[in-house]
Amino acid sequence: MPDKTYELAVFEQDQGQPVVLLHGLISTHRYWRQVIAHLNTKKWHIIALDLLGFGDSPKPKDAQYDLAEQVECVDRAVRNSFNPPATLVGHSLGAIVALKWAVNRPELFKRVVLSGLPLFSPQTKYRQLASGAETKYVPHERLAKIAIHAFGWLNVLPVLTMRLHKTWPRHIAEDWTTNSRHAHKKIVRNPVLSDEVLKLLKELKIPTQIIVGKYDGMVGETGIKSLRSIARDNNNISLEVISGGHNIPLKFPEVIAQAILQV
Repeated sequence: MPDKTYELAVFEQDQGQPVVLLHGLISTHRYWRQVIAHLNTKKWHIIALDLLGFGDSPKPKDAQYDLAEQVECVDRAVRNSFNPPATLVGHSLGAIVALKWAVNRPELFKRVVLSGLPLFSPQTKYRQLASGAETKYVPHERLAKIAIHAFGWLNVLPVLTMRLHKTWPRHIAEDWTTNSRHAHKKIVRNPVLSDEVLKLLKELKIPTQIIVGKYDGMVGETGIKSLRSIARDNNNISLEVISGGHNIPLKFPEVIAQAILQV
C-alpha cells in the first residue's frame, strides 16, 4: 500500500453503462478521443483519468509512480463515479494498471480490454524501452542519449515522433510535453516486467480481451507466444493479434470501440 494517495483528474461525459479508460505513457485522457468518437456515447458513461504524473493529475516529485501507487490512485479516484460493474479499458502503461486493478478489485468490472500490454524481460528492461526508442528516432545512439539527457525525453521525443507519425493527433505531442519528467523517468527505468504481467493474467477472473499489434516492439514475437499460452490456460482471456504496431487506439480506434461494444 502506498504511503500517500493523490487525487487524480477525472473526466466524465454522458450517462449509461460505465466504461473506464486508462491511457499510456505518452499521453493523457485525451488519448481516447478517436475511440470515444466510435462509440454511441449516449449508451455509455465515459470515465477517463489522467494517471498520476500525467495531464491535470498531481505530479509529486517524491511519488514512487509504481504499479501499487497508480492502482491505489485510480481506485480512489473513481470509487464514487459509477455503480459497478463497469467495462475497464487500458492501453500500454494503462493496460498494466488496469490489469492489476482488475485482479485486485474484480467486483468492480464485468469486462476488461487491454491494448498494447507491454511485456519487458529482465534482460532488456530499460534498454528495450528507452535506448531502443532513442536509436529508432535518432539513428546515432550516443547523439540521441546526449540530446535526451540534455533536453529531456518529454521535450525531444514528441517533436521527433510527430515527424515520423504525421497522422497522429496534435494533442498527443502537446500532452507529452506537459507530463511529469519524474514520473516518466521512474516508470521507464523501473518497468513492470513480463513475469509479473503474466502472473497477473493467470489470476484474472473477469472476461478480458487482449488486443496486440503483430509489429508491437513492446511485446514482440516471444510476448505474443506467451499471451497465446496464457489465453489457452485461462478461459477468461481472449487474444486478438492485428496487423499493426503499439498505438492501436490511435491507428485502429474502431477495433477498441468494437471490443467495448461487445459488452
